[in-house]
Amino acid sequence: MSNSRIIPALLALLLLTGCSIKIHREYGHKHEEPLPPVVVYDDQDPTIRDIRAIKSLSFENHRHERLMRIAKRDHLSSDAQACLIQTAANSLSFENHRHTVFIALITNPAMNNAGRNAILGHLSSLKFENHRVDVLNKLDEVPIQYTPTPYEAPAPDDQLSPSANDR
Repeated sequence: MSNSRIIPALLALLLLTGCSIKIHREYGHKHEEPLPPVVVYDDQDPTIRDIRAIKSLSFENHRHERLMRIAKRDHLSSDAQACLIQTAANSLSFENHRHTVFIALITNPAMNNAGRNAILGHLSSLKFENHRVDVLNKLDEVPIQYTPTPYEAPAPDDQLSPSANDR
């Protein structure tokens, strides 16, 4: 058989037997979100010590239940809120569990900008778009706490009034 007949015969065999050949070339690396930095928190805060202790629990449901209890506590400090979200994002495997902890903190009246920033920093840990949208919608309902800028004294009167030459 000549070469001109071999190639069509091989193609026909591939098509008839159902075999296929897939050629895949990857020209670059996938774009992945960078991981948020790991922050070191003050171990003197009892809530942060509670959160750290939760990481040692073996079962996901127990970790989730304990993190939910903390997310609903009154008067959570800024560091505790950030540590809570970081722990939920890194130690909970189930997306639904991460989502419910995020929402529990958002609905907590004690949530502040540190909690908001932690949630936004770990939003990529939620892979389902509907969960990310739900978290963003809930964040929209909570007003941002603006830090007032220091008061600046107005310019002296002689700089505000026109000079004698301009009159």
